[in-house]
Amino acid sequence: MNGKNGKAELADLYNIDGVFGDGNMYASAPDLQKWSQALREHKLVSEATQAEAFKPFTLTSGAKSYYGFGWGLQPDGISVSHTGGWVGFRNFILRDLEGAYDVVFLSNSSADGRAVRPGSSKR
Repeated sequence: MNGKNGKAELADLYNIDGVFGDGNMYASAPDLQKWSQALREHKLVSEATQAEAFKPFTLTSGAKSYYGFGWGLQPDGISVSHTGGWVGFRNFILRDLEGAYDVVFLSNSSADGRAVRPGSSKR
């Protein structure tokens, strides 16, 4: 649901959907659990490739970058994260690299974080 003119409305796709390289992928919590397990077992990406994706690198300016192949990297190397969103959706995943758990937030709203109540003009 998105808010428009103070009213909740369904939102899913733009007419330019598919123009960009990201988005338009739907996954449930069980889908994400299978995906995460496959990553942990190196069934999708080799261990060496995944380690490279999760490794900070140095920019030409000399500053460290903590962004690796779509993942936000923590300086301590303990976890990686990724956010996403599209019309009608927002999500966040945090993967613990030392333990065996992920924290996943899935939302069916692309509102800016403020609540939109149906029929309300206040956001």
